[in-house]
Amino acid sequence: MAAYDQARCVPTRDVQARTRASLEAFLGALVTGDVAAAEALLASDVRALSDGGGKVRAALVPIVGPQRVILFLRRLMEMRGPPVAWEERMLNGLPAVVAVFHPGADPMLALHMVLRVDLDSSGRIHALHSVLVDRKLMGVRMPVPE
Repeated sequence: MAAYDQARCVPTRDVQARTRASLEAFLGALVTGDVAAAEALLASDVRALSDGGGKVRAALVPIVGPQRVILFLRRLMEMRGPPVAWEERMLNGLPAVVAVFHPGADPMLALHMVLRVDLDSSGRIHALHSVLVDRKLMGVRMPVPE
């Protein structure tokens, strides 16, 4: 319990602002293909965790390290395509991205996603968490495609 208490993030306005800035900068770098900028925002021990609940495709083990995380996310973007709608939201006190995707040929690809990040003490992203299974997203209002 002591380790949890030490690592616990209290969502102050400052933490919210730093998290929002890092999330926006990281996603912007990914979308524009600026790998160096994306990598500079990640901690050396960054971990990407995804939860597909056994219903949709998700990484079965954590993706660890800046290069592996970026490669994984870029390949996922190529396979999945851009979201048809997305919004930044405050979830559990911190900024997150809520996205809706067009149904593709693969029914195992998620149609909805929530992505949030955790920052380390230096302000770098040390964890990315994506929830992909609809059952766990029932309480989240999804953006409506225009």
